[in-house]
Amino acid sequence: REAVVSTQSTGEIMAIFDNCSMCPCFPSIHQLISGKKDEPPPEIVEDLQELKMSDEDAAVRIQSRYKGFKVRKDIQEKKEQEQAAVRIQANFRGHKARKELAEQREVPFPETDDFPGYTEEEEAAIKIQANFRGHKARKQLASEGRLPPQ
Repeated sequence: REAVVSTQSTGEIMAIFDNCSMCPCFPSIHQLISGKKDEPPPEIVEDLQELKMSDEDAAVRIQSRYKGFKVRKDIQEKKEQEQAAVRIQANFRGHKARKELAEQREVPFPETDDFPGYTEEEEAAIKIQANFRGHKARKQLASEGRLPPQ
């Protein structure tokens, strides 16, 4: 076991962790070092018997718990990144397949003249106006409660 022991006492170290809102330690560390005996869970009763551990043992325990926390967090982040990459790749492959399928199925549409005698710009203006009038009428019917639910 390797420990980096500072000049701070165990109490000073715990004061730092107690003030930290995101302590990387398990609650049992607080109980072990600070001596709090608030009816500990049965799984840490054995740890509580070691309340009088040395500063070096306390430092080793804190460091090992923190390292474990850090490794678990790194593994979780890597797993999430891999899942995101797989999702992006799957979406792209689906997009590519749909695009290829659309190109294979693409049959040229016959040219239809919806508005004979009008230029392309005039036809576009007519379509825009018709769509807006339809939108306006649907909005009016909805406000009057006469639009059937969809």
